[in-house]
Amino acid sequence: MVLPVNITSDEGVKLADSYFIGNTYPVFVLTSDEGEVINRWVGYSNAQNFIRTLKNALVDRRTVAERTAQVEKQPNVKDVLFLAGYYAGVRDYLKSVAYYRQAKAAGARMDFSFKIFSSLVNAAWNDVIPIEDVIPVADSILDKQPKNNDNIKNVVRMFGQLTRKKGRTDLLPKYLQAGITATAGSTDPQIQLTHQEFIADYVLYVRGDTALAVKRMRMGLGGDLKINPKKMYMFARWCHERRINLDEAEIYCRGAAERGESGRLKGMAYHTLAQLYDIRGDTAEAVALMHKAVEAEPASTYYKEELQRFMEKLQQ
Repeated sequence: MVLPVNITSDEGVKLADSYFIGNTYPVFVLTSDEGEVINRWVGYSNAQNFIRTLKNALVDRRTVAERTAQVEKQPNVKDVLFLAGYYAGVRDYLKSVAYYRQAKAAGARMDFSFKIFSSLVNAAWNDVIPIEDVIPVADSILDKQPKNNDNIKNVVRMFGQLTRKKGRTDLLPKYLQAGITATAGSTDPQIQLTHQEFIADYVLYVRGDTALAVKRMRMGLGGDLKINPKKMYMFARWCHERRINLDEAEIYCRGAAERGESGRLKGMAYHTLAQLYDIRGDTAEAVALMHKAVEAEPASTYYKEELQRFMEKLQQ
């Protein structure tokens, strides 16, 4: 059977917990008649793509437990990679890393260093390992020849987020410099924006010039910043994540929430706005704003959990 686990009833919550769903949605879990997991996948799709994914999953109906037993008995690349992806999906990040490394040892030709890096970042984010354990793999991606600029860009972005959470932005200089180099000269507007963001972060964390960093980020977003809701949100989020320029961030974030056309953008903007008010100690307003985030994107279980968190904080 296939379980579309994106429901919020008590039974749904128990079901989601038993299949390690977390805040991701929608998640589809293909199980045996006994409820043992055969496969799982994430994300919206149209009917045609869903049917194709389901058919592919039904080709091999062995459960995760059966694949694991097979790998322990006689490892093969296909099953090892399946298990590596599965454990990354259920947030057992160190087991995922172990399987990716086993796949390489079993003869897989692909480079799994970025997948290993992603799992290690998630493990450090959730306090499973120290941030220092992520550095060797991050460095190997920066040093790899020929260079993969997409991987470098994503390493710099993800490692930046991790260092901000852990209060270790002192580790960033060489990564930001690598990111600036990897994104230079691109004609892709998104990569050009990433390039400007890395420069702004370099100015902030290496030069220590907050005012210039904010100015560089405004410039990077372009002349339509004040009228483009998506860019308004991006600027506000950038400031919020770095805990700088919060007064202006609030103005732009409110503009994004009020002018945004999609429920998703409105939801993100109201959520960030709630976080900004919470930072200032106005939890009551944060609760009111989270109600608006839930209203804008009612399918988001994460927003509901954030609303509950703020409500509990308000009652303390």
